[in-house]
Amino acid sequence: MGSFFMQDLIMRKTARIKANVKHIAVFFAALLLGIIFGVISYVKEFEYGVLYEGAFNYYYNIFGCAVNPFTVLLKRILTVIGSILLFFVLGLTIYAYPFEFIIIFYRGLIIGSMTCIFYSIYSLYGVALFIIVTIPQNVVNTFGLVTCGILNYDYHANSQCRKLNVREVFTNAVIGFVICTVGALYEFTVLALIIRPFSFYL
Repeated sequence: MGSFFMQDLIMRKTARIKANVKHIAVFFAALLLGIIFGVISYVKEFEYGVLYEGAFNYYYNIFGCAVNPFTVLLKRILTVIGSILLFFVLGLTIYAYPFEFIIIFYRGLIIGSMTCIFYSIYSLYGVALFIIVTIPQNVVNTFGLVTCGILNYDYHANSQCRKLNVREVFTNAVIGFVICTVGALYEFTVLALIIRPFSFYL
């Protein structure tokens, strides 16, 4: 009974995502635009800002032998929870939907800036690390947030009831969280099985 319910839920949600595939394209266009702006607007004079500190900390967490890979995974999961909670709150009303595009654009802006920072600090080696580990994780993470946002929009746009169904919005948040977690597990797997063992020989 439980497995049938889950299968039915996944099929229904997948159908709603397919029905709003144009929204996915717009969201990822916003992400790409943010990345481009992040690269173009990068100014090296700001190298001691918050983003630079974040780049150093990220690099240390990836290659620092004293840092347990499970600690990196836990931090990523906590970050995912924070992002999903934000989209859950925004998903309580359809009028907050445009703000989600701004958030995705801002994520792209940070990714573009961080790419330049990694190149500035660690040259092509840093960019390779960013492309192999960080970009895929962020793409999956973004897809999880986008899925949550689109499902919430679809619910509000097609709801015949004026009363808010918080359970429906929460279910969408859980789906988004599961997808985001896949990205976190990808980062953890690459870190634990490839990067860490390889770094001992550097």
